[in-house]
Amino acid sequence: DITSAYILPMVMALHCYGCTYQTMLEPWRNMAELKSFVLIVPEGLQNSWNAKYCCGHALKQNINDIEFLHLVIQDVVSSINQQQQQQGGEEQKNVLSLSVKEDFIYGVGWSNGGYMVTMAAKLFLAISPISGHRYDVSIAAIFGQEEEEESHITRSRPIGLFMHHAVDDPFVNIHGCCNSVHCCCGISNYDDENVCVSAFDFFREWSTDINHCELTPLMPQEEQIQQWGQDEDINGGGVQCFSSAGCGDSLDKVLIDGKDEDEQLISTTTTTTMARVNTTFCIHPHGSGHFNTRLLQKSFPMTEDIANFFAKDACEVYHDASEMNTKQGAGVWDYNNQICICNNGFEGLYCARTTQESAIDIKTEQILMEDEKKNDVLFVLFERIVLFLCISIVVIVFLLLSRRRLVTSLFRIFMEKIEKREKRQKGWHPVNTNEEEDSQELEMNVVTK
Repeated sequence: DITSAYILPMVMALHCYGCTYQTMLEPWRNMAELKSFVLIVPEGLQNSWNAKYCCGHALKQNINDIEFLHLVIQDVVSSINQQQQQQGGEEQKNVLSLSVKEDFIYGVGWSNGGYMVTMAAKLFLAISPISGHRYDVSIAAIFGQEEEEESHITRSRPIGLFMHHAVDDPFVNIHGCCNSVHCCCGISNYDDENVCVSAFDFFREWSTDINHCELTPLMPQEEQIQQWGQDEDINGGGVQCFSSAGCGDSLDKVLIDGKDEDEQLISTTTTTTMARVNTTFCIHPHGSGHFNTRLLQKSFPMTEDIANFFAKDACEVYHDASEMNTKQGAGVWDYNNQICICNNGFEGLYCARTTQESAIDIKTEQILMEDEKKNDVLFVLFERIVLFLCISIVVIVFLLLSRRRLVTSLFRIFMEKIEKREKRQKGWHPVNTNEEEDSQELEMNVVTK
């Protein structure tokens, strides 16, 4: 008997430029079922996303796709939770109850979707961009603040990163799209100074500025990666992954207390302990290209790795150490059995629910059930009272009508007798004959006044 709700992570998958939602639905449908994710696969206006540097109609029309994705997430959360509440009750107590939270979501995107998922990174706990990324990386840019206010931003946690790029990508160059290197969809035609940010530089900046990693890996040089594609000993044929160390271990929060007499901001700084987040860059070898030679699910070899990345983060990082004042997360992801093993105080498929929350909810559920039973008794009593009143009214009306008919009938009989009596007094009346006379003979006498 499962009486407590299980909170599941959501995953939003964003398609490439010119693609439909089906592009991401096909490879991620099975992953969502295997990992118990709630999968969200939106489609951009005219199959494009406005990711500042890419692409198409959404970019030209300056569509606010970040807000669109935010509204989609809110709508999904509201719809699922309302549906679960409507299906609740005593008859559902043996059914697994599920819920979702707006802050328990991950994002994966390919090409234009990769750009978009990095642009909307503040909506997600962790992201996995494939063959595309934004070029401006800073706390201010990621969280939508002005550059001069960057030092005054208060944040609650870093954002996990699991990015993928191929060394021979002909559409989005791994070394950055500059005017000297042709890239797809006019990406290289911008004059912005950030346009030439390579995938390597993006990863370093994300590691240091966003996730506060202690150490970043030594990235290979351009001449080194030109020969990749021959090794078969790393992650399925030449894919090499690099991870930064000590990411998200601590973060300084700067809180604005006000301004002094000279209009200078007065602030206080606090350091918050956090669980470590994964920050990894996987470089795919020659022959991978833009992962579009066939369907993405067949061209891209690490969809399940991304799913495991999200599952591990959901298990170990969602309830981060700042909530528990410890470096231990809510659970530990077991790769062999593909399950989240909960630490003390947590429960659920992804240990996203505290036992205290569960106890409160169970007690609340019991109270609601008791109230529901009381309401049922009162409702039945109310029904019976209403039924009794209705029957009483019908009987009274019937009696009144019957009494009226009786009175009317008696009155009619009485009036008829009066009329007959008056008629006898005014007109002829029969005279009785002697017994000897013929009984058939009648003598009528006129009664004179």
